[in-house]
Amino acid sequence: MLRQFLSLITFLFFLYPLVNYTQHSDCIDALVYDSKREGNISVPTGFGKEKEIFGHDLYNDYFFTEEHNTLWIYLYFRDTTEFEFELTPKNSEDDFDFMLYKIDRPNFCNFIKSNQPIPIRSNLARKHPKTGSITGMRAENSNAYAKAGYQPYFSSTLKVNKGEEYYLIIDSPNGSNAYFNLFSKTEFIDTILIPKNPKTNLEPEVKIANEKEVNSPAKVTVQFSSSDSIHIPFKGLKIEGIRQEDSLVFFNKDSIEFIANKVPQKYVFTITASGYEPQEFIYFITNKKDTSLIFELKKLKLGSVLNFKKINFISNKATILEESYSEIAKLYSFLIANNNMKVEIGGHVNGLGRNRVSYQKLSKKRAKSVYKELIDMGVAKNRLTFKGHGNKLPIYKNPISNEQSSANRRVEITIKELN
Repeated sequence: MLRQFLSLITFLFFLYPLVNYTQHSDCIDALVYDSKREGNISVPTGFGKEKEIFGHDLYNDYFFTEEHNTLWIYLYFRDTTEFEFELTPKNSEDDFDFMLYKIDRPNFCNFIKSNQPIPIRSNLARKHPKTGSITGMRAENSNAYAKAGYQPYFSSTLKVNKGEEYYLIIDSPNGSNAYFNLFSKTEFIDTILIPKNPKTNLEPEVKIANEKEVNSPAKVTVQFSSSDSIHIPFKGLKIEGIRQEDSLVFFNKDSIEFIANKVPQKYVFTITASGYEPQEFIYFITNKKDTSLIFELKKLKLGSVLNFKKINFISNKATILEESYSEIAKLYSFLIANNNMKVEIGGHVNGLGRNRVSYQKLSKKRAKSVYKELIDMGVAKNRLTFKGHGNKLPIYKNPISNEQSSANRRVEITIKELN
């Protein structure tokens, strides 16, 4: 009888941390994580009283589209260390994503909701049941972010300093249980020593203002417009060049603003908007002056041909290369932004000489591979057709470099029916 009683007490002791982790779906009510309780976590059903994360394109680089089933965790580091963790679903078919924010001001939860600042780390890779759908931050990875799709399942670790505070948000489309394991010599302050309102006794705004005066960072505002100067809201936006020390804020889906702390620097903006071609714009910042940029978008026309040249294949095969899935994600995002549009997927090869049957077959198989991938992602079949052109429509008729040969090997999208 005593043994059964002790077994019950032991069971309840180990169950308690799991039960304790089930009511923290809002940032303001984040779970204060205690190193003594590492192990089981449960992502509850729902997003709590409000969504702090929302309004993002499916294949953006940094964010969940919005919160689905979320667990917020507050982390306080009492030692300088390398932050490294693993998140292992108990069911390998479950999908877990995460974002990590450094707390740098009071009312940080409201700041996240109002400004949607870029997280310091995130990983949105899709589930991979064969390896257990494990995600997290590992030392052997160099990428700070991983977008949805075929990307690294781990992001890089982060050096944290004594006294720093972070919010970790974990999102699962279905809500589920997982193991949360630390692998570095990371220690968190005990729960009983955590103040109820972290950062209330600090004045980070003053520090930020002083840094601004000393470093004179440049504020860059970017907007997108039509040929008649009407501001265009974007459905998806990818920005390359943002550094760890920069900050990025989204505004109302028709403009962005970011703070550039170092010059010179190159920024590349890839935008998707309803009714317009997906386009890429490059901007070089050379001095620390506030700047407003307006990029003009090209309106879609019936018969427009869009080149997705970064969709590449294994030589002489129709197998899509792993690094091409980010470009397919861009194509998917474009189709979602224009959800009534119908297109033809055209495959091209770089074969020499006449347009042989083998060239036509290979190009058609490659176009079909992209077609099937888009259908697997959820694009309706009746919106897509595919065709192989072989080598009869080269960009370079007589390529003289690997770059020109590669440009001939491409996938193009022809607009067959507009919204």
